[in-house]
Amino acid sequence: MQNQRIWTYALTALLALAPLSSLGAEAAGATTSNFPDVPDKYWASDAILQMREAGVINGAAGADGVLYFNPNGSVTRAEFAKMITDALHLTKSSSAQQFHDVGAHWGAGYISAAVDAHLIYGYPDSTYHPDNNITREEMAVMLERAVRRGNLSDKPDTSYKFSDDAAISDWARQDVYQAYQRALPNVTDNNFEPHRNATRAEAAYMISKTLNALSEKPHPVQESNGIKQITAVKNGHIALFDGSNWNAKFWNGVNLGATTPGHYPGELSPSKLDYLRWFQEMKDMNVDLVRVYTILPPYFYEALDEFNNGRTDPLYFLQGIWSPEEEMIADGDGADAWSPAITNPFKSEIVDAVHAVHGDLTRPVMPGHAYGTFHTDASKYLAGWLVGTEWYPNAVKLTNDHHPGMNPYSGTYFSAKSGASPFESWLASMLDTVGTEEMKFGWQHPVAFTNWVTADPIKHPEEPLADEDMVSVDPNHLGNTAKWSAGYYAAYHA
Repeated sequence: MQNQRIWTYALTALLALAPLSSLGAEAAGATTSNFPDVPDKYWASDAILQMREAGVINGAAGADGVLYFNPNGSVTRAEFAKMITDALHLTKSSSAQQFHDVGAHWGAGYISAAVDAHLIYGYPDSTYHPDNNITREEMAVMLERAVRRGNLSDKPDTSYKFSDDAAISDWARQDVYQAYQRALPNVTDNNFEPHRNATRAEAAYMISKTLNALSEKPHPVQESNGIKQITAVKNGHIALFDGSNWNAKFWNGVNLGATTPGHYPGELSPSKLDYLRWFQEMKDMNVDLVRVYTILPPYFYEALDEFNNGRTDPLYFLQGIWSPEEEMIADGDGADAWSPAITNPFKSEIVDAVHAVHGDLTRPVMPGHAYGTFHTDASKYLAGWLVGTEWYPNAVKLTNDHHPGMNPYSGTYFSAKSGASPFESWLASMLDTVGTEEMKFGWQHPVAFTNWVTADPIKHPEEPLADEDMVSVDPNHLGNTAKWSAGYYAAYHA
């Protein structure tokens, strides 16, 4: 049901590698388009093209004289040394003579350069095994050494563990987890497969992401009194901080459902590679904001962080928080929103959503819900919160009828104003829960609740259905307090 919704936004106008058999150069006159065996929709297509254009990887001529990449082929340790040397523009030297098995090997100069840069140390017996295939954990270690060489000091999330963690070598474990957070691809069933040979596509992809990390400038964050913000409501717009000023922005947005087209959320979930492909397609449409209705699987946030790594034009998102819809409908009779049967699960969902976005959640298997370990902090790409889905008129009316004369809710970060209905006060308390929870992370983002035609404060005299004009939920009856400087905005769902 979630993926079938149509979203309209109001107020802010939102709506080396070396060739297979020899090093060699590109064929004369070759273009910088991708290889014929790397389709445009291939998961590593962009990285392979980037590395080809940078001269880091080459193809090998097939029987037809055309250069092919062979993305699933393996990579030798010498080939990987060439790739990383070329990518980092290192100077070749003769340091590799410290390895007994390198000598006059074609890759000696590249291996030497990597040694001088402290990316390679070889084996305890002073060998390098240049013609052995490089494993995934070896690749991760070399690339993380390159990151440290660039004075980046990220620390891995020590709470996250692969199912095959015990198979990871002790000397590689920290770098493996850091590389995974940076974008290590093809983790299947939570298994890292540390001793599997890295593929040519994986190597190109990881080098691309490493270069992006080394060149990345931190996205501007305003920090005042210990509170971080990247977006805030300014003069009726969700503005973006550029490092010095708040800039009102016209957001080009799209909806993203919880599953792939033609399926319900419980049937099939997109993969991390699906998300990466979709994000690129969104950018191709000049989209800069994606709205999601509910907590998505951990790899959505991983993919978003990975996609934005190194970009100067990141893709932002609005995080929706799903309300207990079926319980509120109550077979058409409606339910009191203030009842524990509604309030408790909704507050729990709010808490989980905030912790998921900030990369601090482990969720057990929950049928119909995203679950797993959320270890990626995506808060620097969050444009705002959207609380709830649709407010059914019978539930609104019943809530108001059950609590006549209720005083407006007064919270720390959000409150209801004079004249607010009991249901609107309940909504203010839910928004206040968002504020309370996010402040635990020292962040603030704009907050809204989602409204729709059925519950908006506009009268529709031509509406033939009584339910469509039975009640109203007025966003003007709620507001943020002075302690929530990120602001409050209105969201409309048609």
